Amino acid sequence: MCKSVFLNLLRNYFFWVLLVLLLGIDVYSITDKAGRRNDEMAGHETVYAEFKGALSKDKIRKVVSRYQELSEIVGNDDYSHEGGQPGTYTGYFAGDYGEFQEIFEEYKYRYEYASYAKGIMGEAAATDRIRQSFAGRKLDSYYDMEGPQELLEHDLYTLLCVAFTIFCACKIVVYDKKQNIYILLETCSLGMRKAMARKIFSLMLLVFLLVAVFSITNMAVFSRFYDLEGIHEPLYAMREYKNTLFRGSVFQFWLIQALGVWIGCVLIGVVCMFFAAMLREELYAVLLGVLLYVGFTTLFFRMICWANPVGLMAGFHLIRDMDLYWYVFATVSGITVLCSGGLVWISGSYQISDHS
Repeated sequence: MCKSVFLNLLRNYFFWVLLVLLLGIDVYSITDKAGRRNDEMAGHETVYAEFKGALSKDKIRKVVSRYQELSEIVGNDDYSHEGGQPGTYTGYFAGDYGEFQEIFEEYKYRYEYASYAKGIMGEAAATDRIRQSFAGRKLDSYYDMEGPQELLEHDLYTLLCVAFTIFCACKIVVYDKKQNIYILLETCSLGMRKAMARKIFSLMLLVFLLVAVFSITNMAVFSRFYDLEGIHEPLYAMREYKNTLFRGSVFQFWLIQALGVWIGCVLIGVVCMFFAAMLREELYAVLLGVLLYVGFTTLFFRMICWANPVGLMAGFHLIRDMDLYWYVFATVSGITVLCSGGLVWISGSYQISDHS
């Protein structure tokens, strides 16, 4: 059954056209955004190469000293504004000031983070889980986190995965409808339920491969246009995530979020399979699936709902300051199992062939 489902999809010309089109849109969105970034000034890589990596007293001393020196020079405005200024990395005092200001702020954040974490643990409102999460936290290295953050927060591909899942989920059910296979299967409710269970398993495997393809593509493209050295830094190495309870790395949460995308897509796909089984027209099932996703997305930006799969697909919103991501993860996973079981049960007691 699984093999036949995959073969039927792979033989579908529109399957490949849609996959290539969606991958193209995903890659273009990344490259276009990377191309619109301001070009780094000459000398940026030299400054970054000198001060990245493990923090040391010598590095901190150099950064603080140079930053203070440049602050005075730029603040007094008593320097030449022409290029090629000696003793600078970028050729300009103002350019060096911008570079060292950024590094100074990043160094300051990392140097003070251990104290900040202890302060969170000492707050009266801190729960045991908060204290355990912040215990022993510190940051002892510096890397440019723009690339890892862009990778983590790139969520356009989730929309593309949902679109592809809706198409595949409906095709999985409708193909057998058109071949009148359900007429034979419906003579035995147990056989019909086994067939539907295998279809759901096929959908799960297909969506897993789909998310893997998009994730690997994203990683490859981001690696081409961004510096991802900091991807193995703790998630809280990015200042926007300083209050997160997650103790793992950016890369680890990126993988977890990809798993959440898989679960969310499977849930939407299973519901679309139900629509396709109950309705005569495949187009209606696709439209209902699209409306379902639009509804979930609208609800997500209006209120926090533990049963919303979009919360898993854009989990970085929930992991920043709120301890909600794992509740959403568990709830949506449970609903996915229940919906899958419900579809299997209904398929054995409902004449799907009558709606073909």
